[in-house]
Amino acid sequence: PEAVRLSSSFPFGILKRLVDIDATDELVVYPRLYRLHSQWSRLMAGSDTMTTQPAREGGGQQDFFGLRPYRPGDRLKTIDWRHSAKTGQLVSRELGKPSPPRLLIALDLTHTPDSNGDTADPTLDPTERAVSLAASLVCEGYLHGYEVGLRVVGPRQIDIKPHHRLP
Repeated sequence: PEAVRLSSSFPFGILKRLVDIDATDELVVYPRLYRLHSQWSRLMAGSDTMTTQPAREGGGQQDFFGLRPYRPGDRLKTIDWRHSAKTGQLVSRELGKPSPPRLLIALDLTHTPDSNGDTADPTLDPTERAVSLAASLVCEGYLHGYEVGLRVVGPRQIDIKPHHRLP
């Protein structure tokens, strides 16, 4: 069996601990998350949650989505009287829910530069830093209510369609 060397300086970065373990099982490693510059947080937080995209589903209280047959309990304000008069049956206007803003992230790992040769500290590896930055952007997007999508291009392409919460 192969061995894996784990390194951590958690929680304060003062003491570094190295541990060698046998790699006989699956190991999940989460990327380091960076605190993004406040300018990025302000841009995301300041974006208007209402988009110019048409609503993708009805049942909200925003712009016109479509017409549907009247259902008992519908508010009188939603009845389209002109259409109802033409058809002879009550027709209600359905209003759409706003679409949340989208953040699409592309992570290109096809041309990763050579590592700087310091194998003792993997956080200095450009590929690790790129993955950590992408993960930081994903987390920041979720925090601010974005639908977040990710495309990883490299030895194996991965596409995650935009969605509003963690899978």
